Amino acid sequence: MKLSGMSIKQELSEATLDRIRTICRSHNAELIDYSLRGRQRSLVLELFIDSPDSVTHELCEQISRQIEVVLDTDPTLEGLSRLDVSSPGVERPLLYPWQYPKHCGRSFVVRTNDGTENRGILRDVRSDAIVLDSEEGLIEIPFTAIASSRVELEW
Repeated sequence: MKLSGMSIKQELSEATLDRIRTICRSHNAELIDYSLRGRQRSLVLELFIDSPDSVTHELCEQISRQIEVVLDTDPTLEGLSRLDVSSPGVERPLLYPWQYPKHCGRSFVVRTNDGTENRGILRDVRSDAIVLDSEEGLIEIPFTAIASSRVELEW
């Protein structure tokens, strides 16, 4: 289940995205987002992946090697000069329920579908909801009500 409010860009063909997703899943990872930038003959493709486990340098390297073969067959990417595969980083929104457990104990900002913004410490992840420890007490937020959420970095 993907949470509402986020969608992958359509700059790559759906066939290419499907092949990239298949490769990521074969490594117990998911394509979270991507960025395609630059000009013809100097395109840079950045793929952001996540996993229920950690995203290591080795995992990114393995996925990158397999994806390079796929990209060589995509005529829209003839000018690709660089492929980067990395974790999404904590500043990116979480899109899937399986992404939450590894962030228990961290501060979160969660915006619900009705526009309410909730801040608190992620205390629990249930099958259908998260539990935030906020200034108002414990708040249970169903995944279906989450428009966006991200880890809030504490400085």
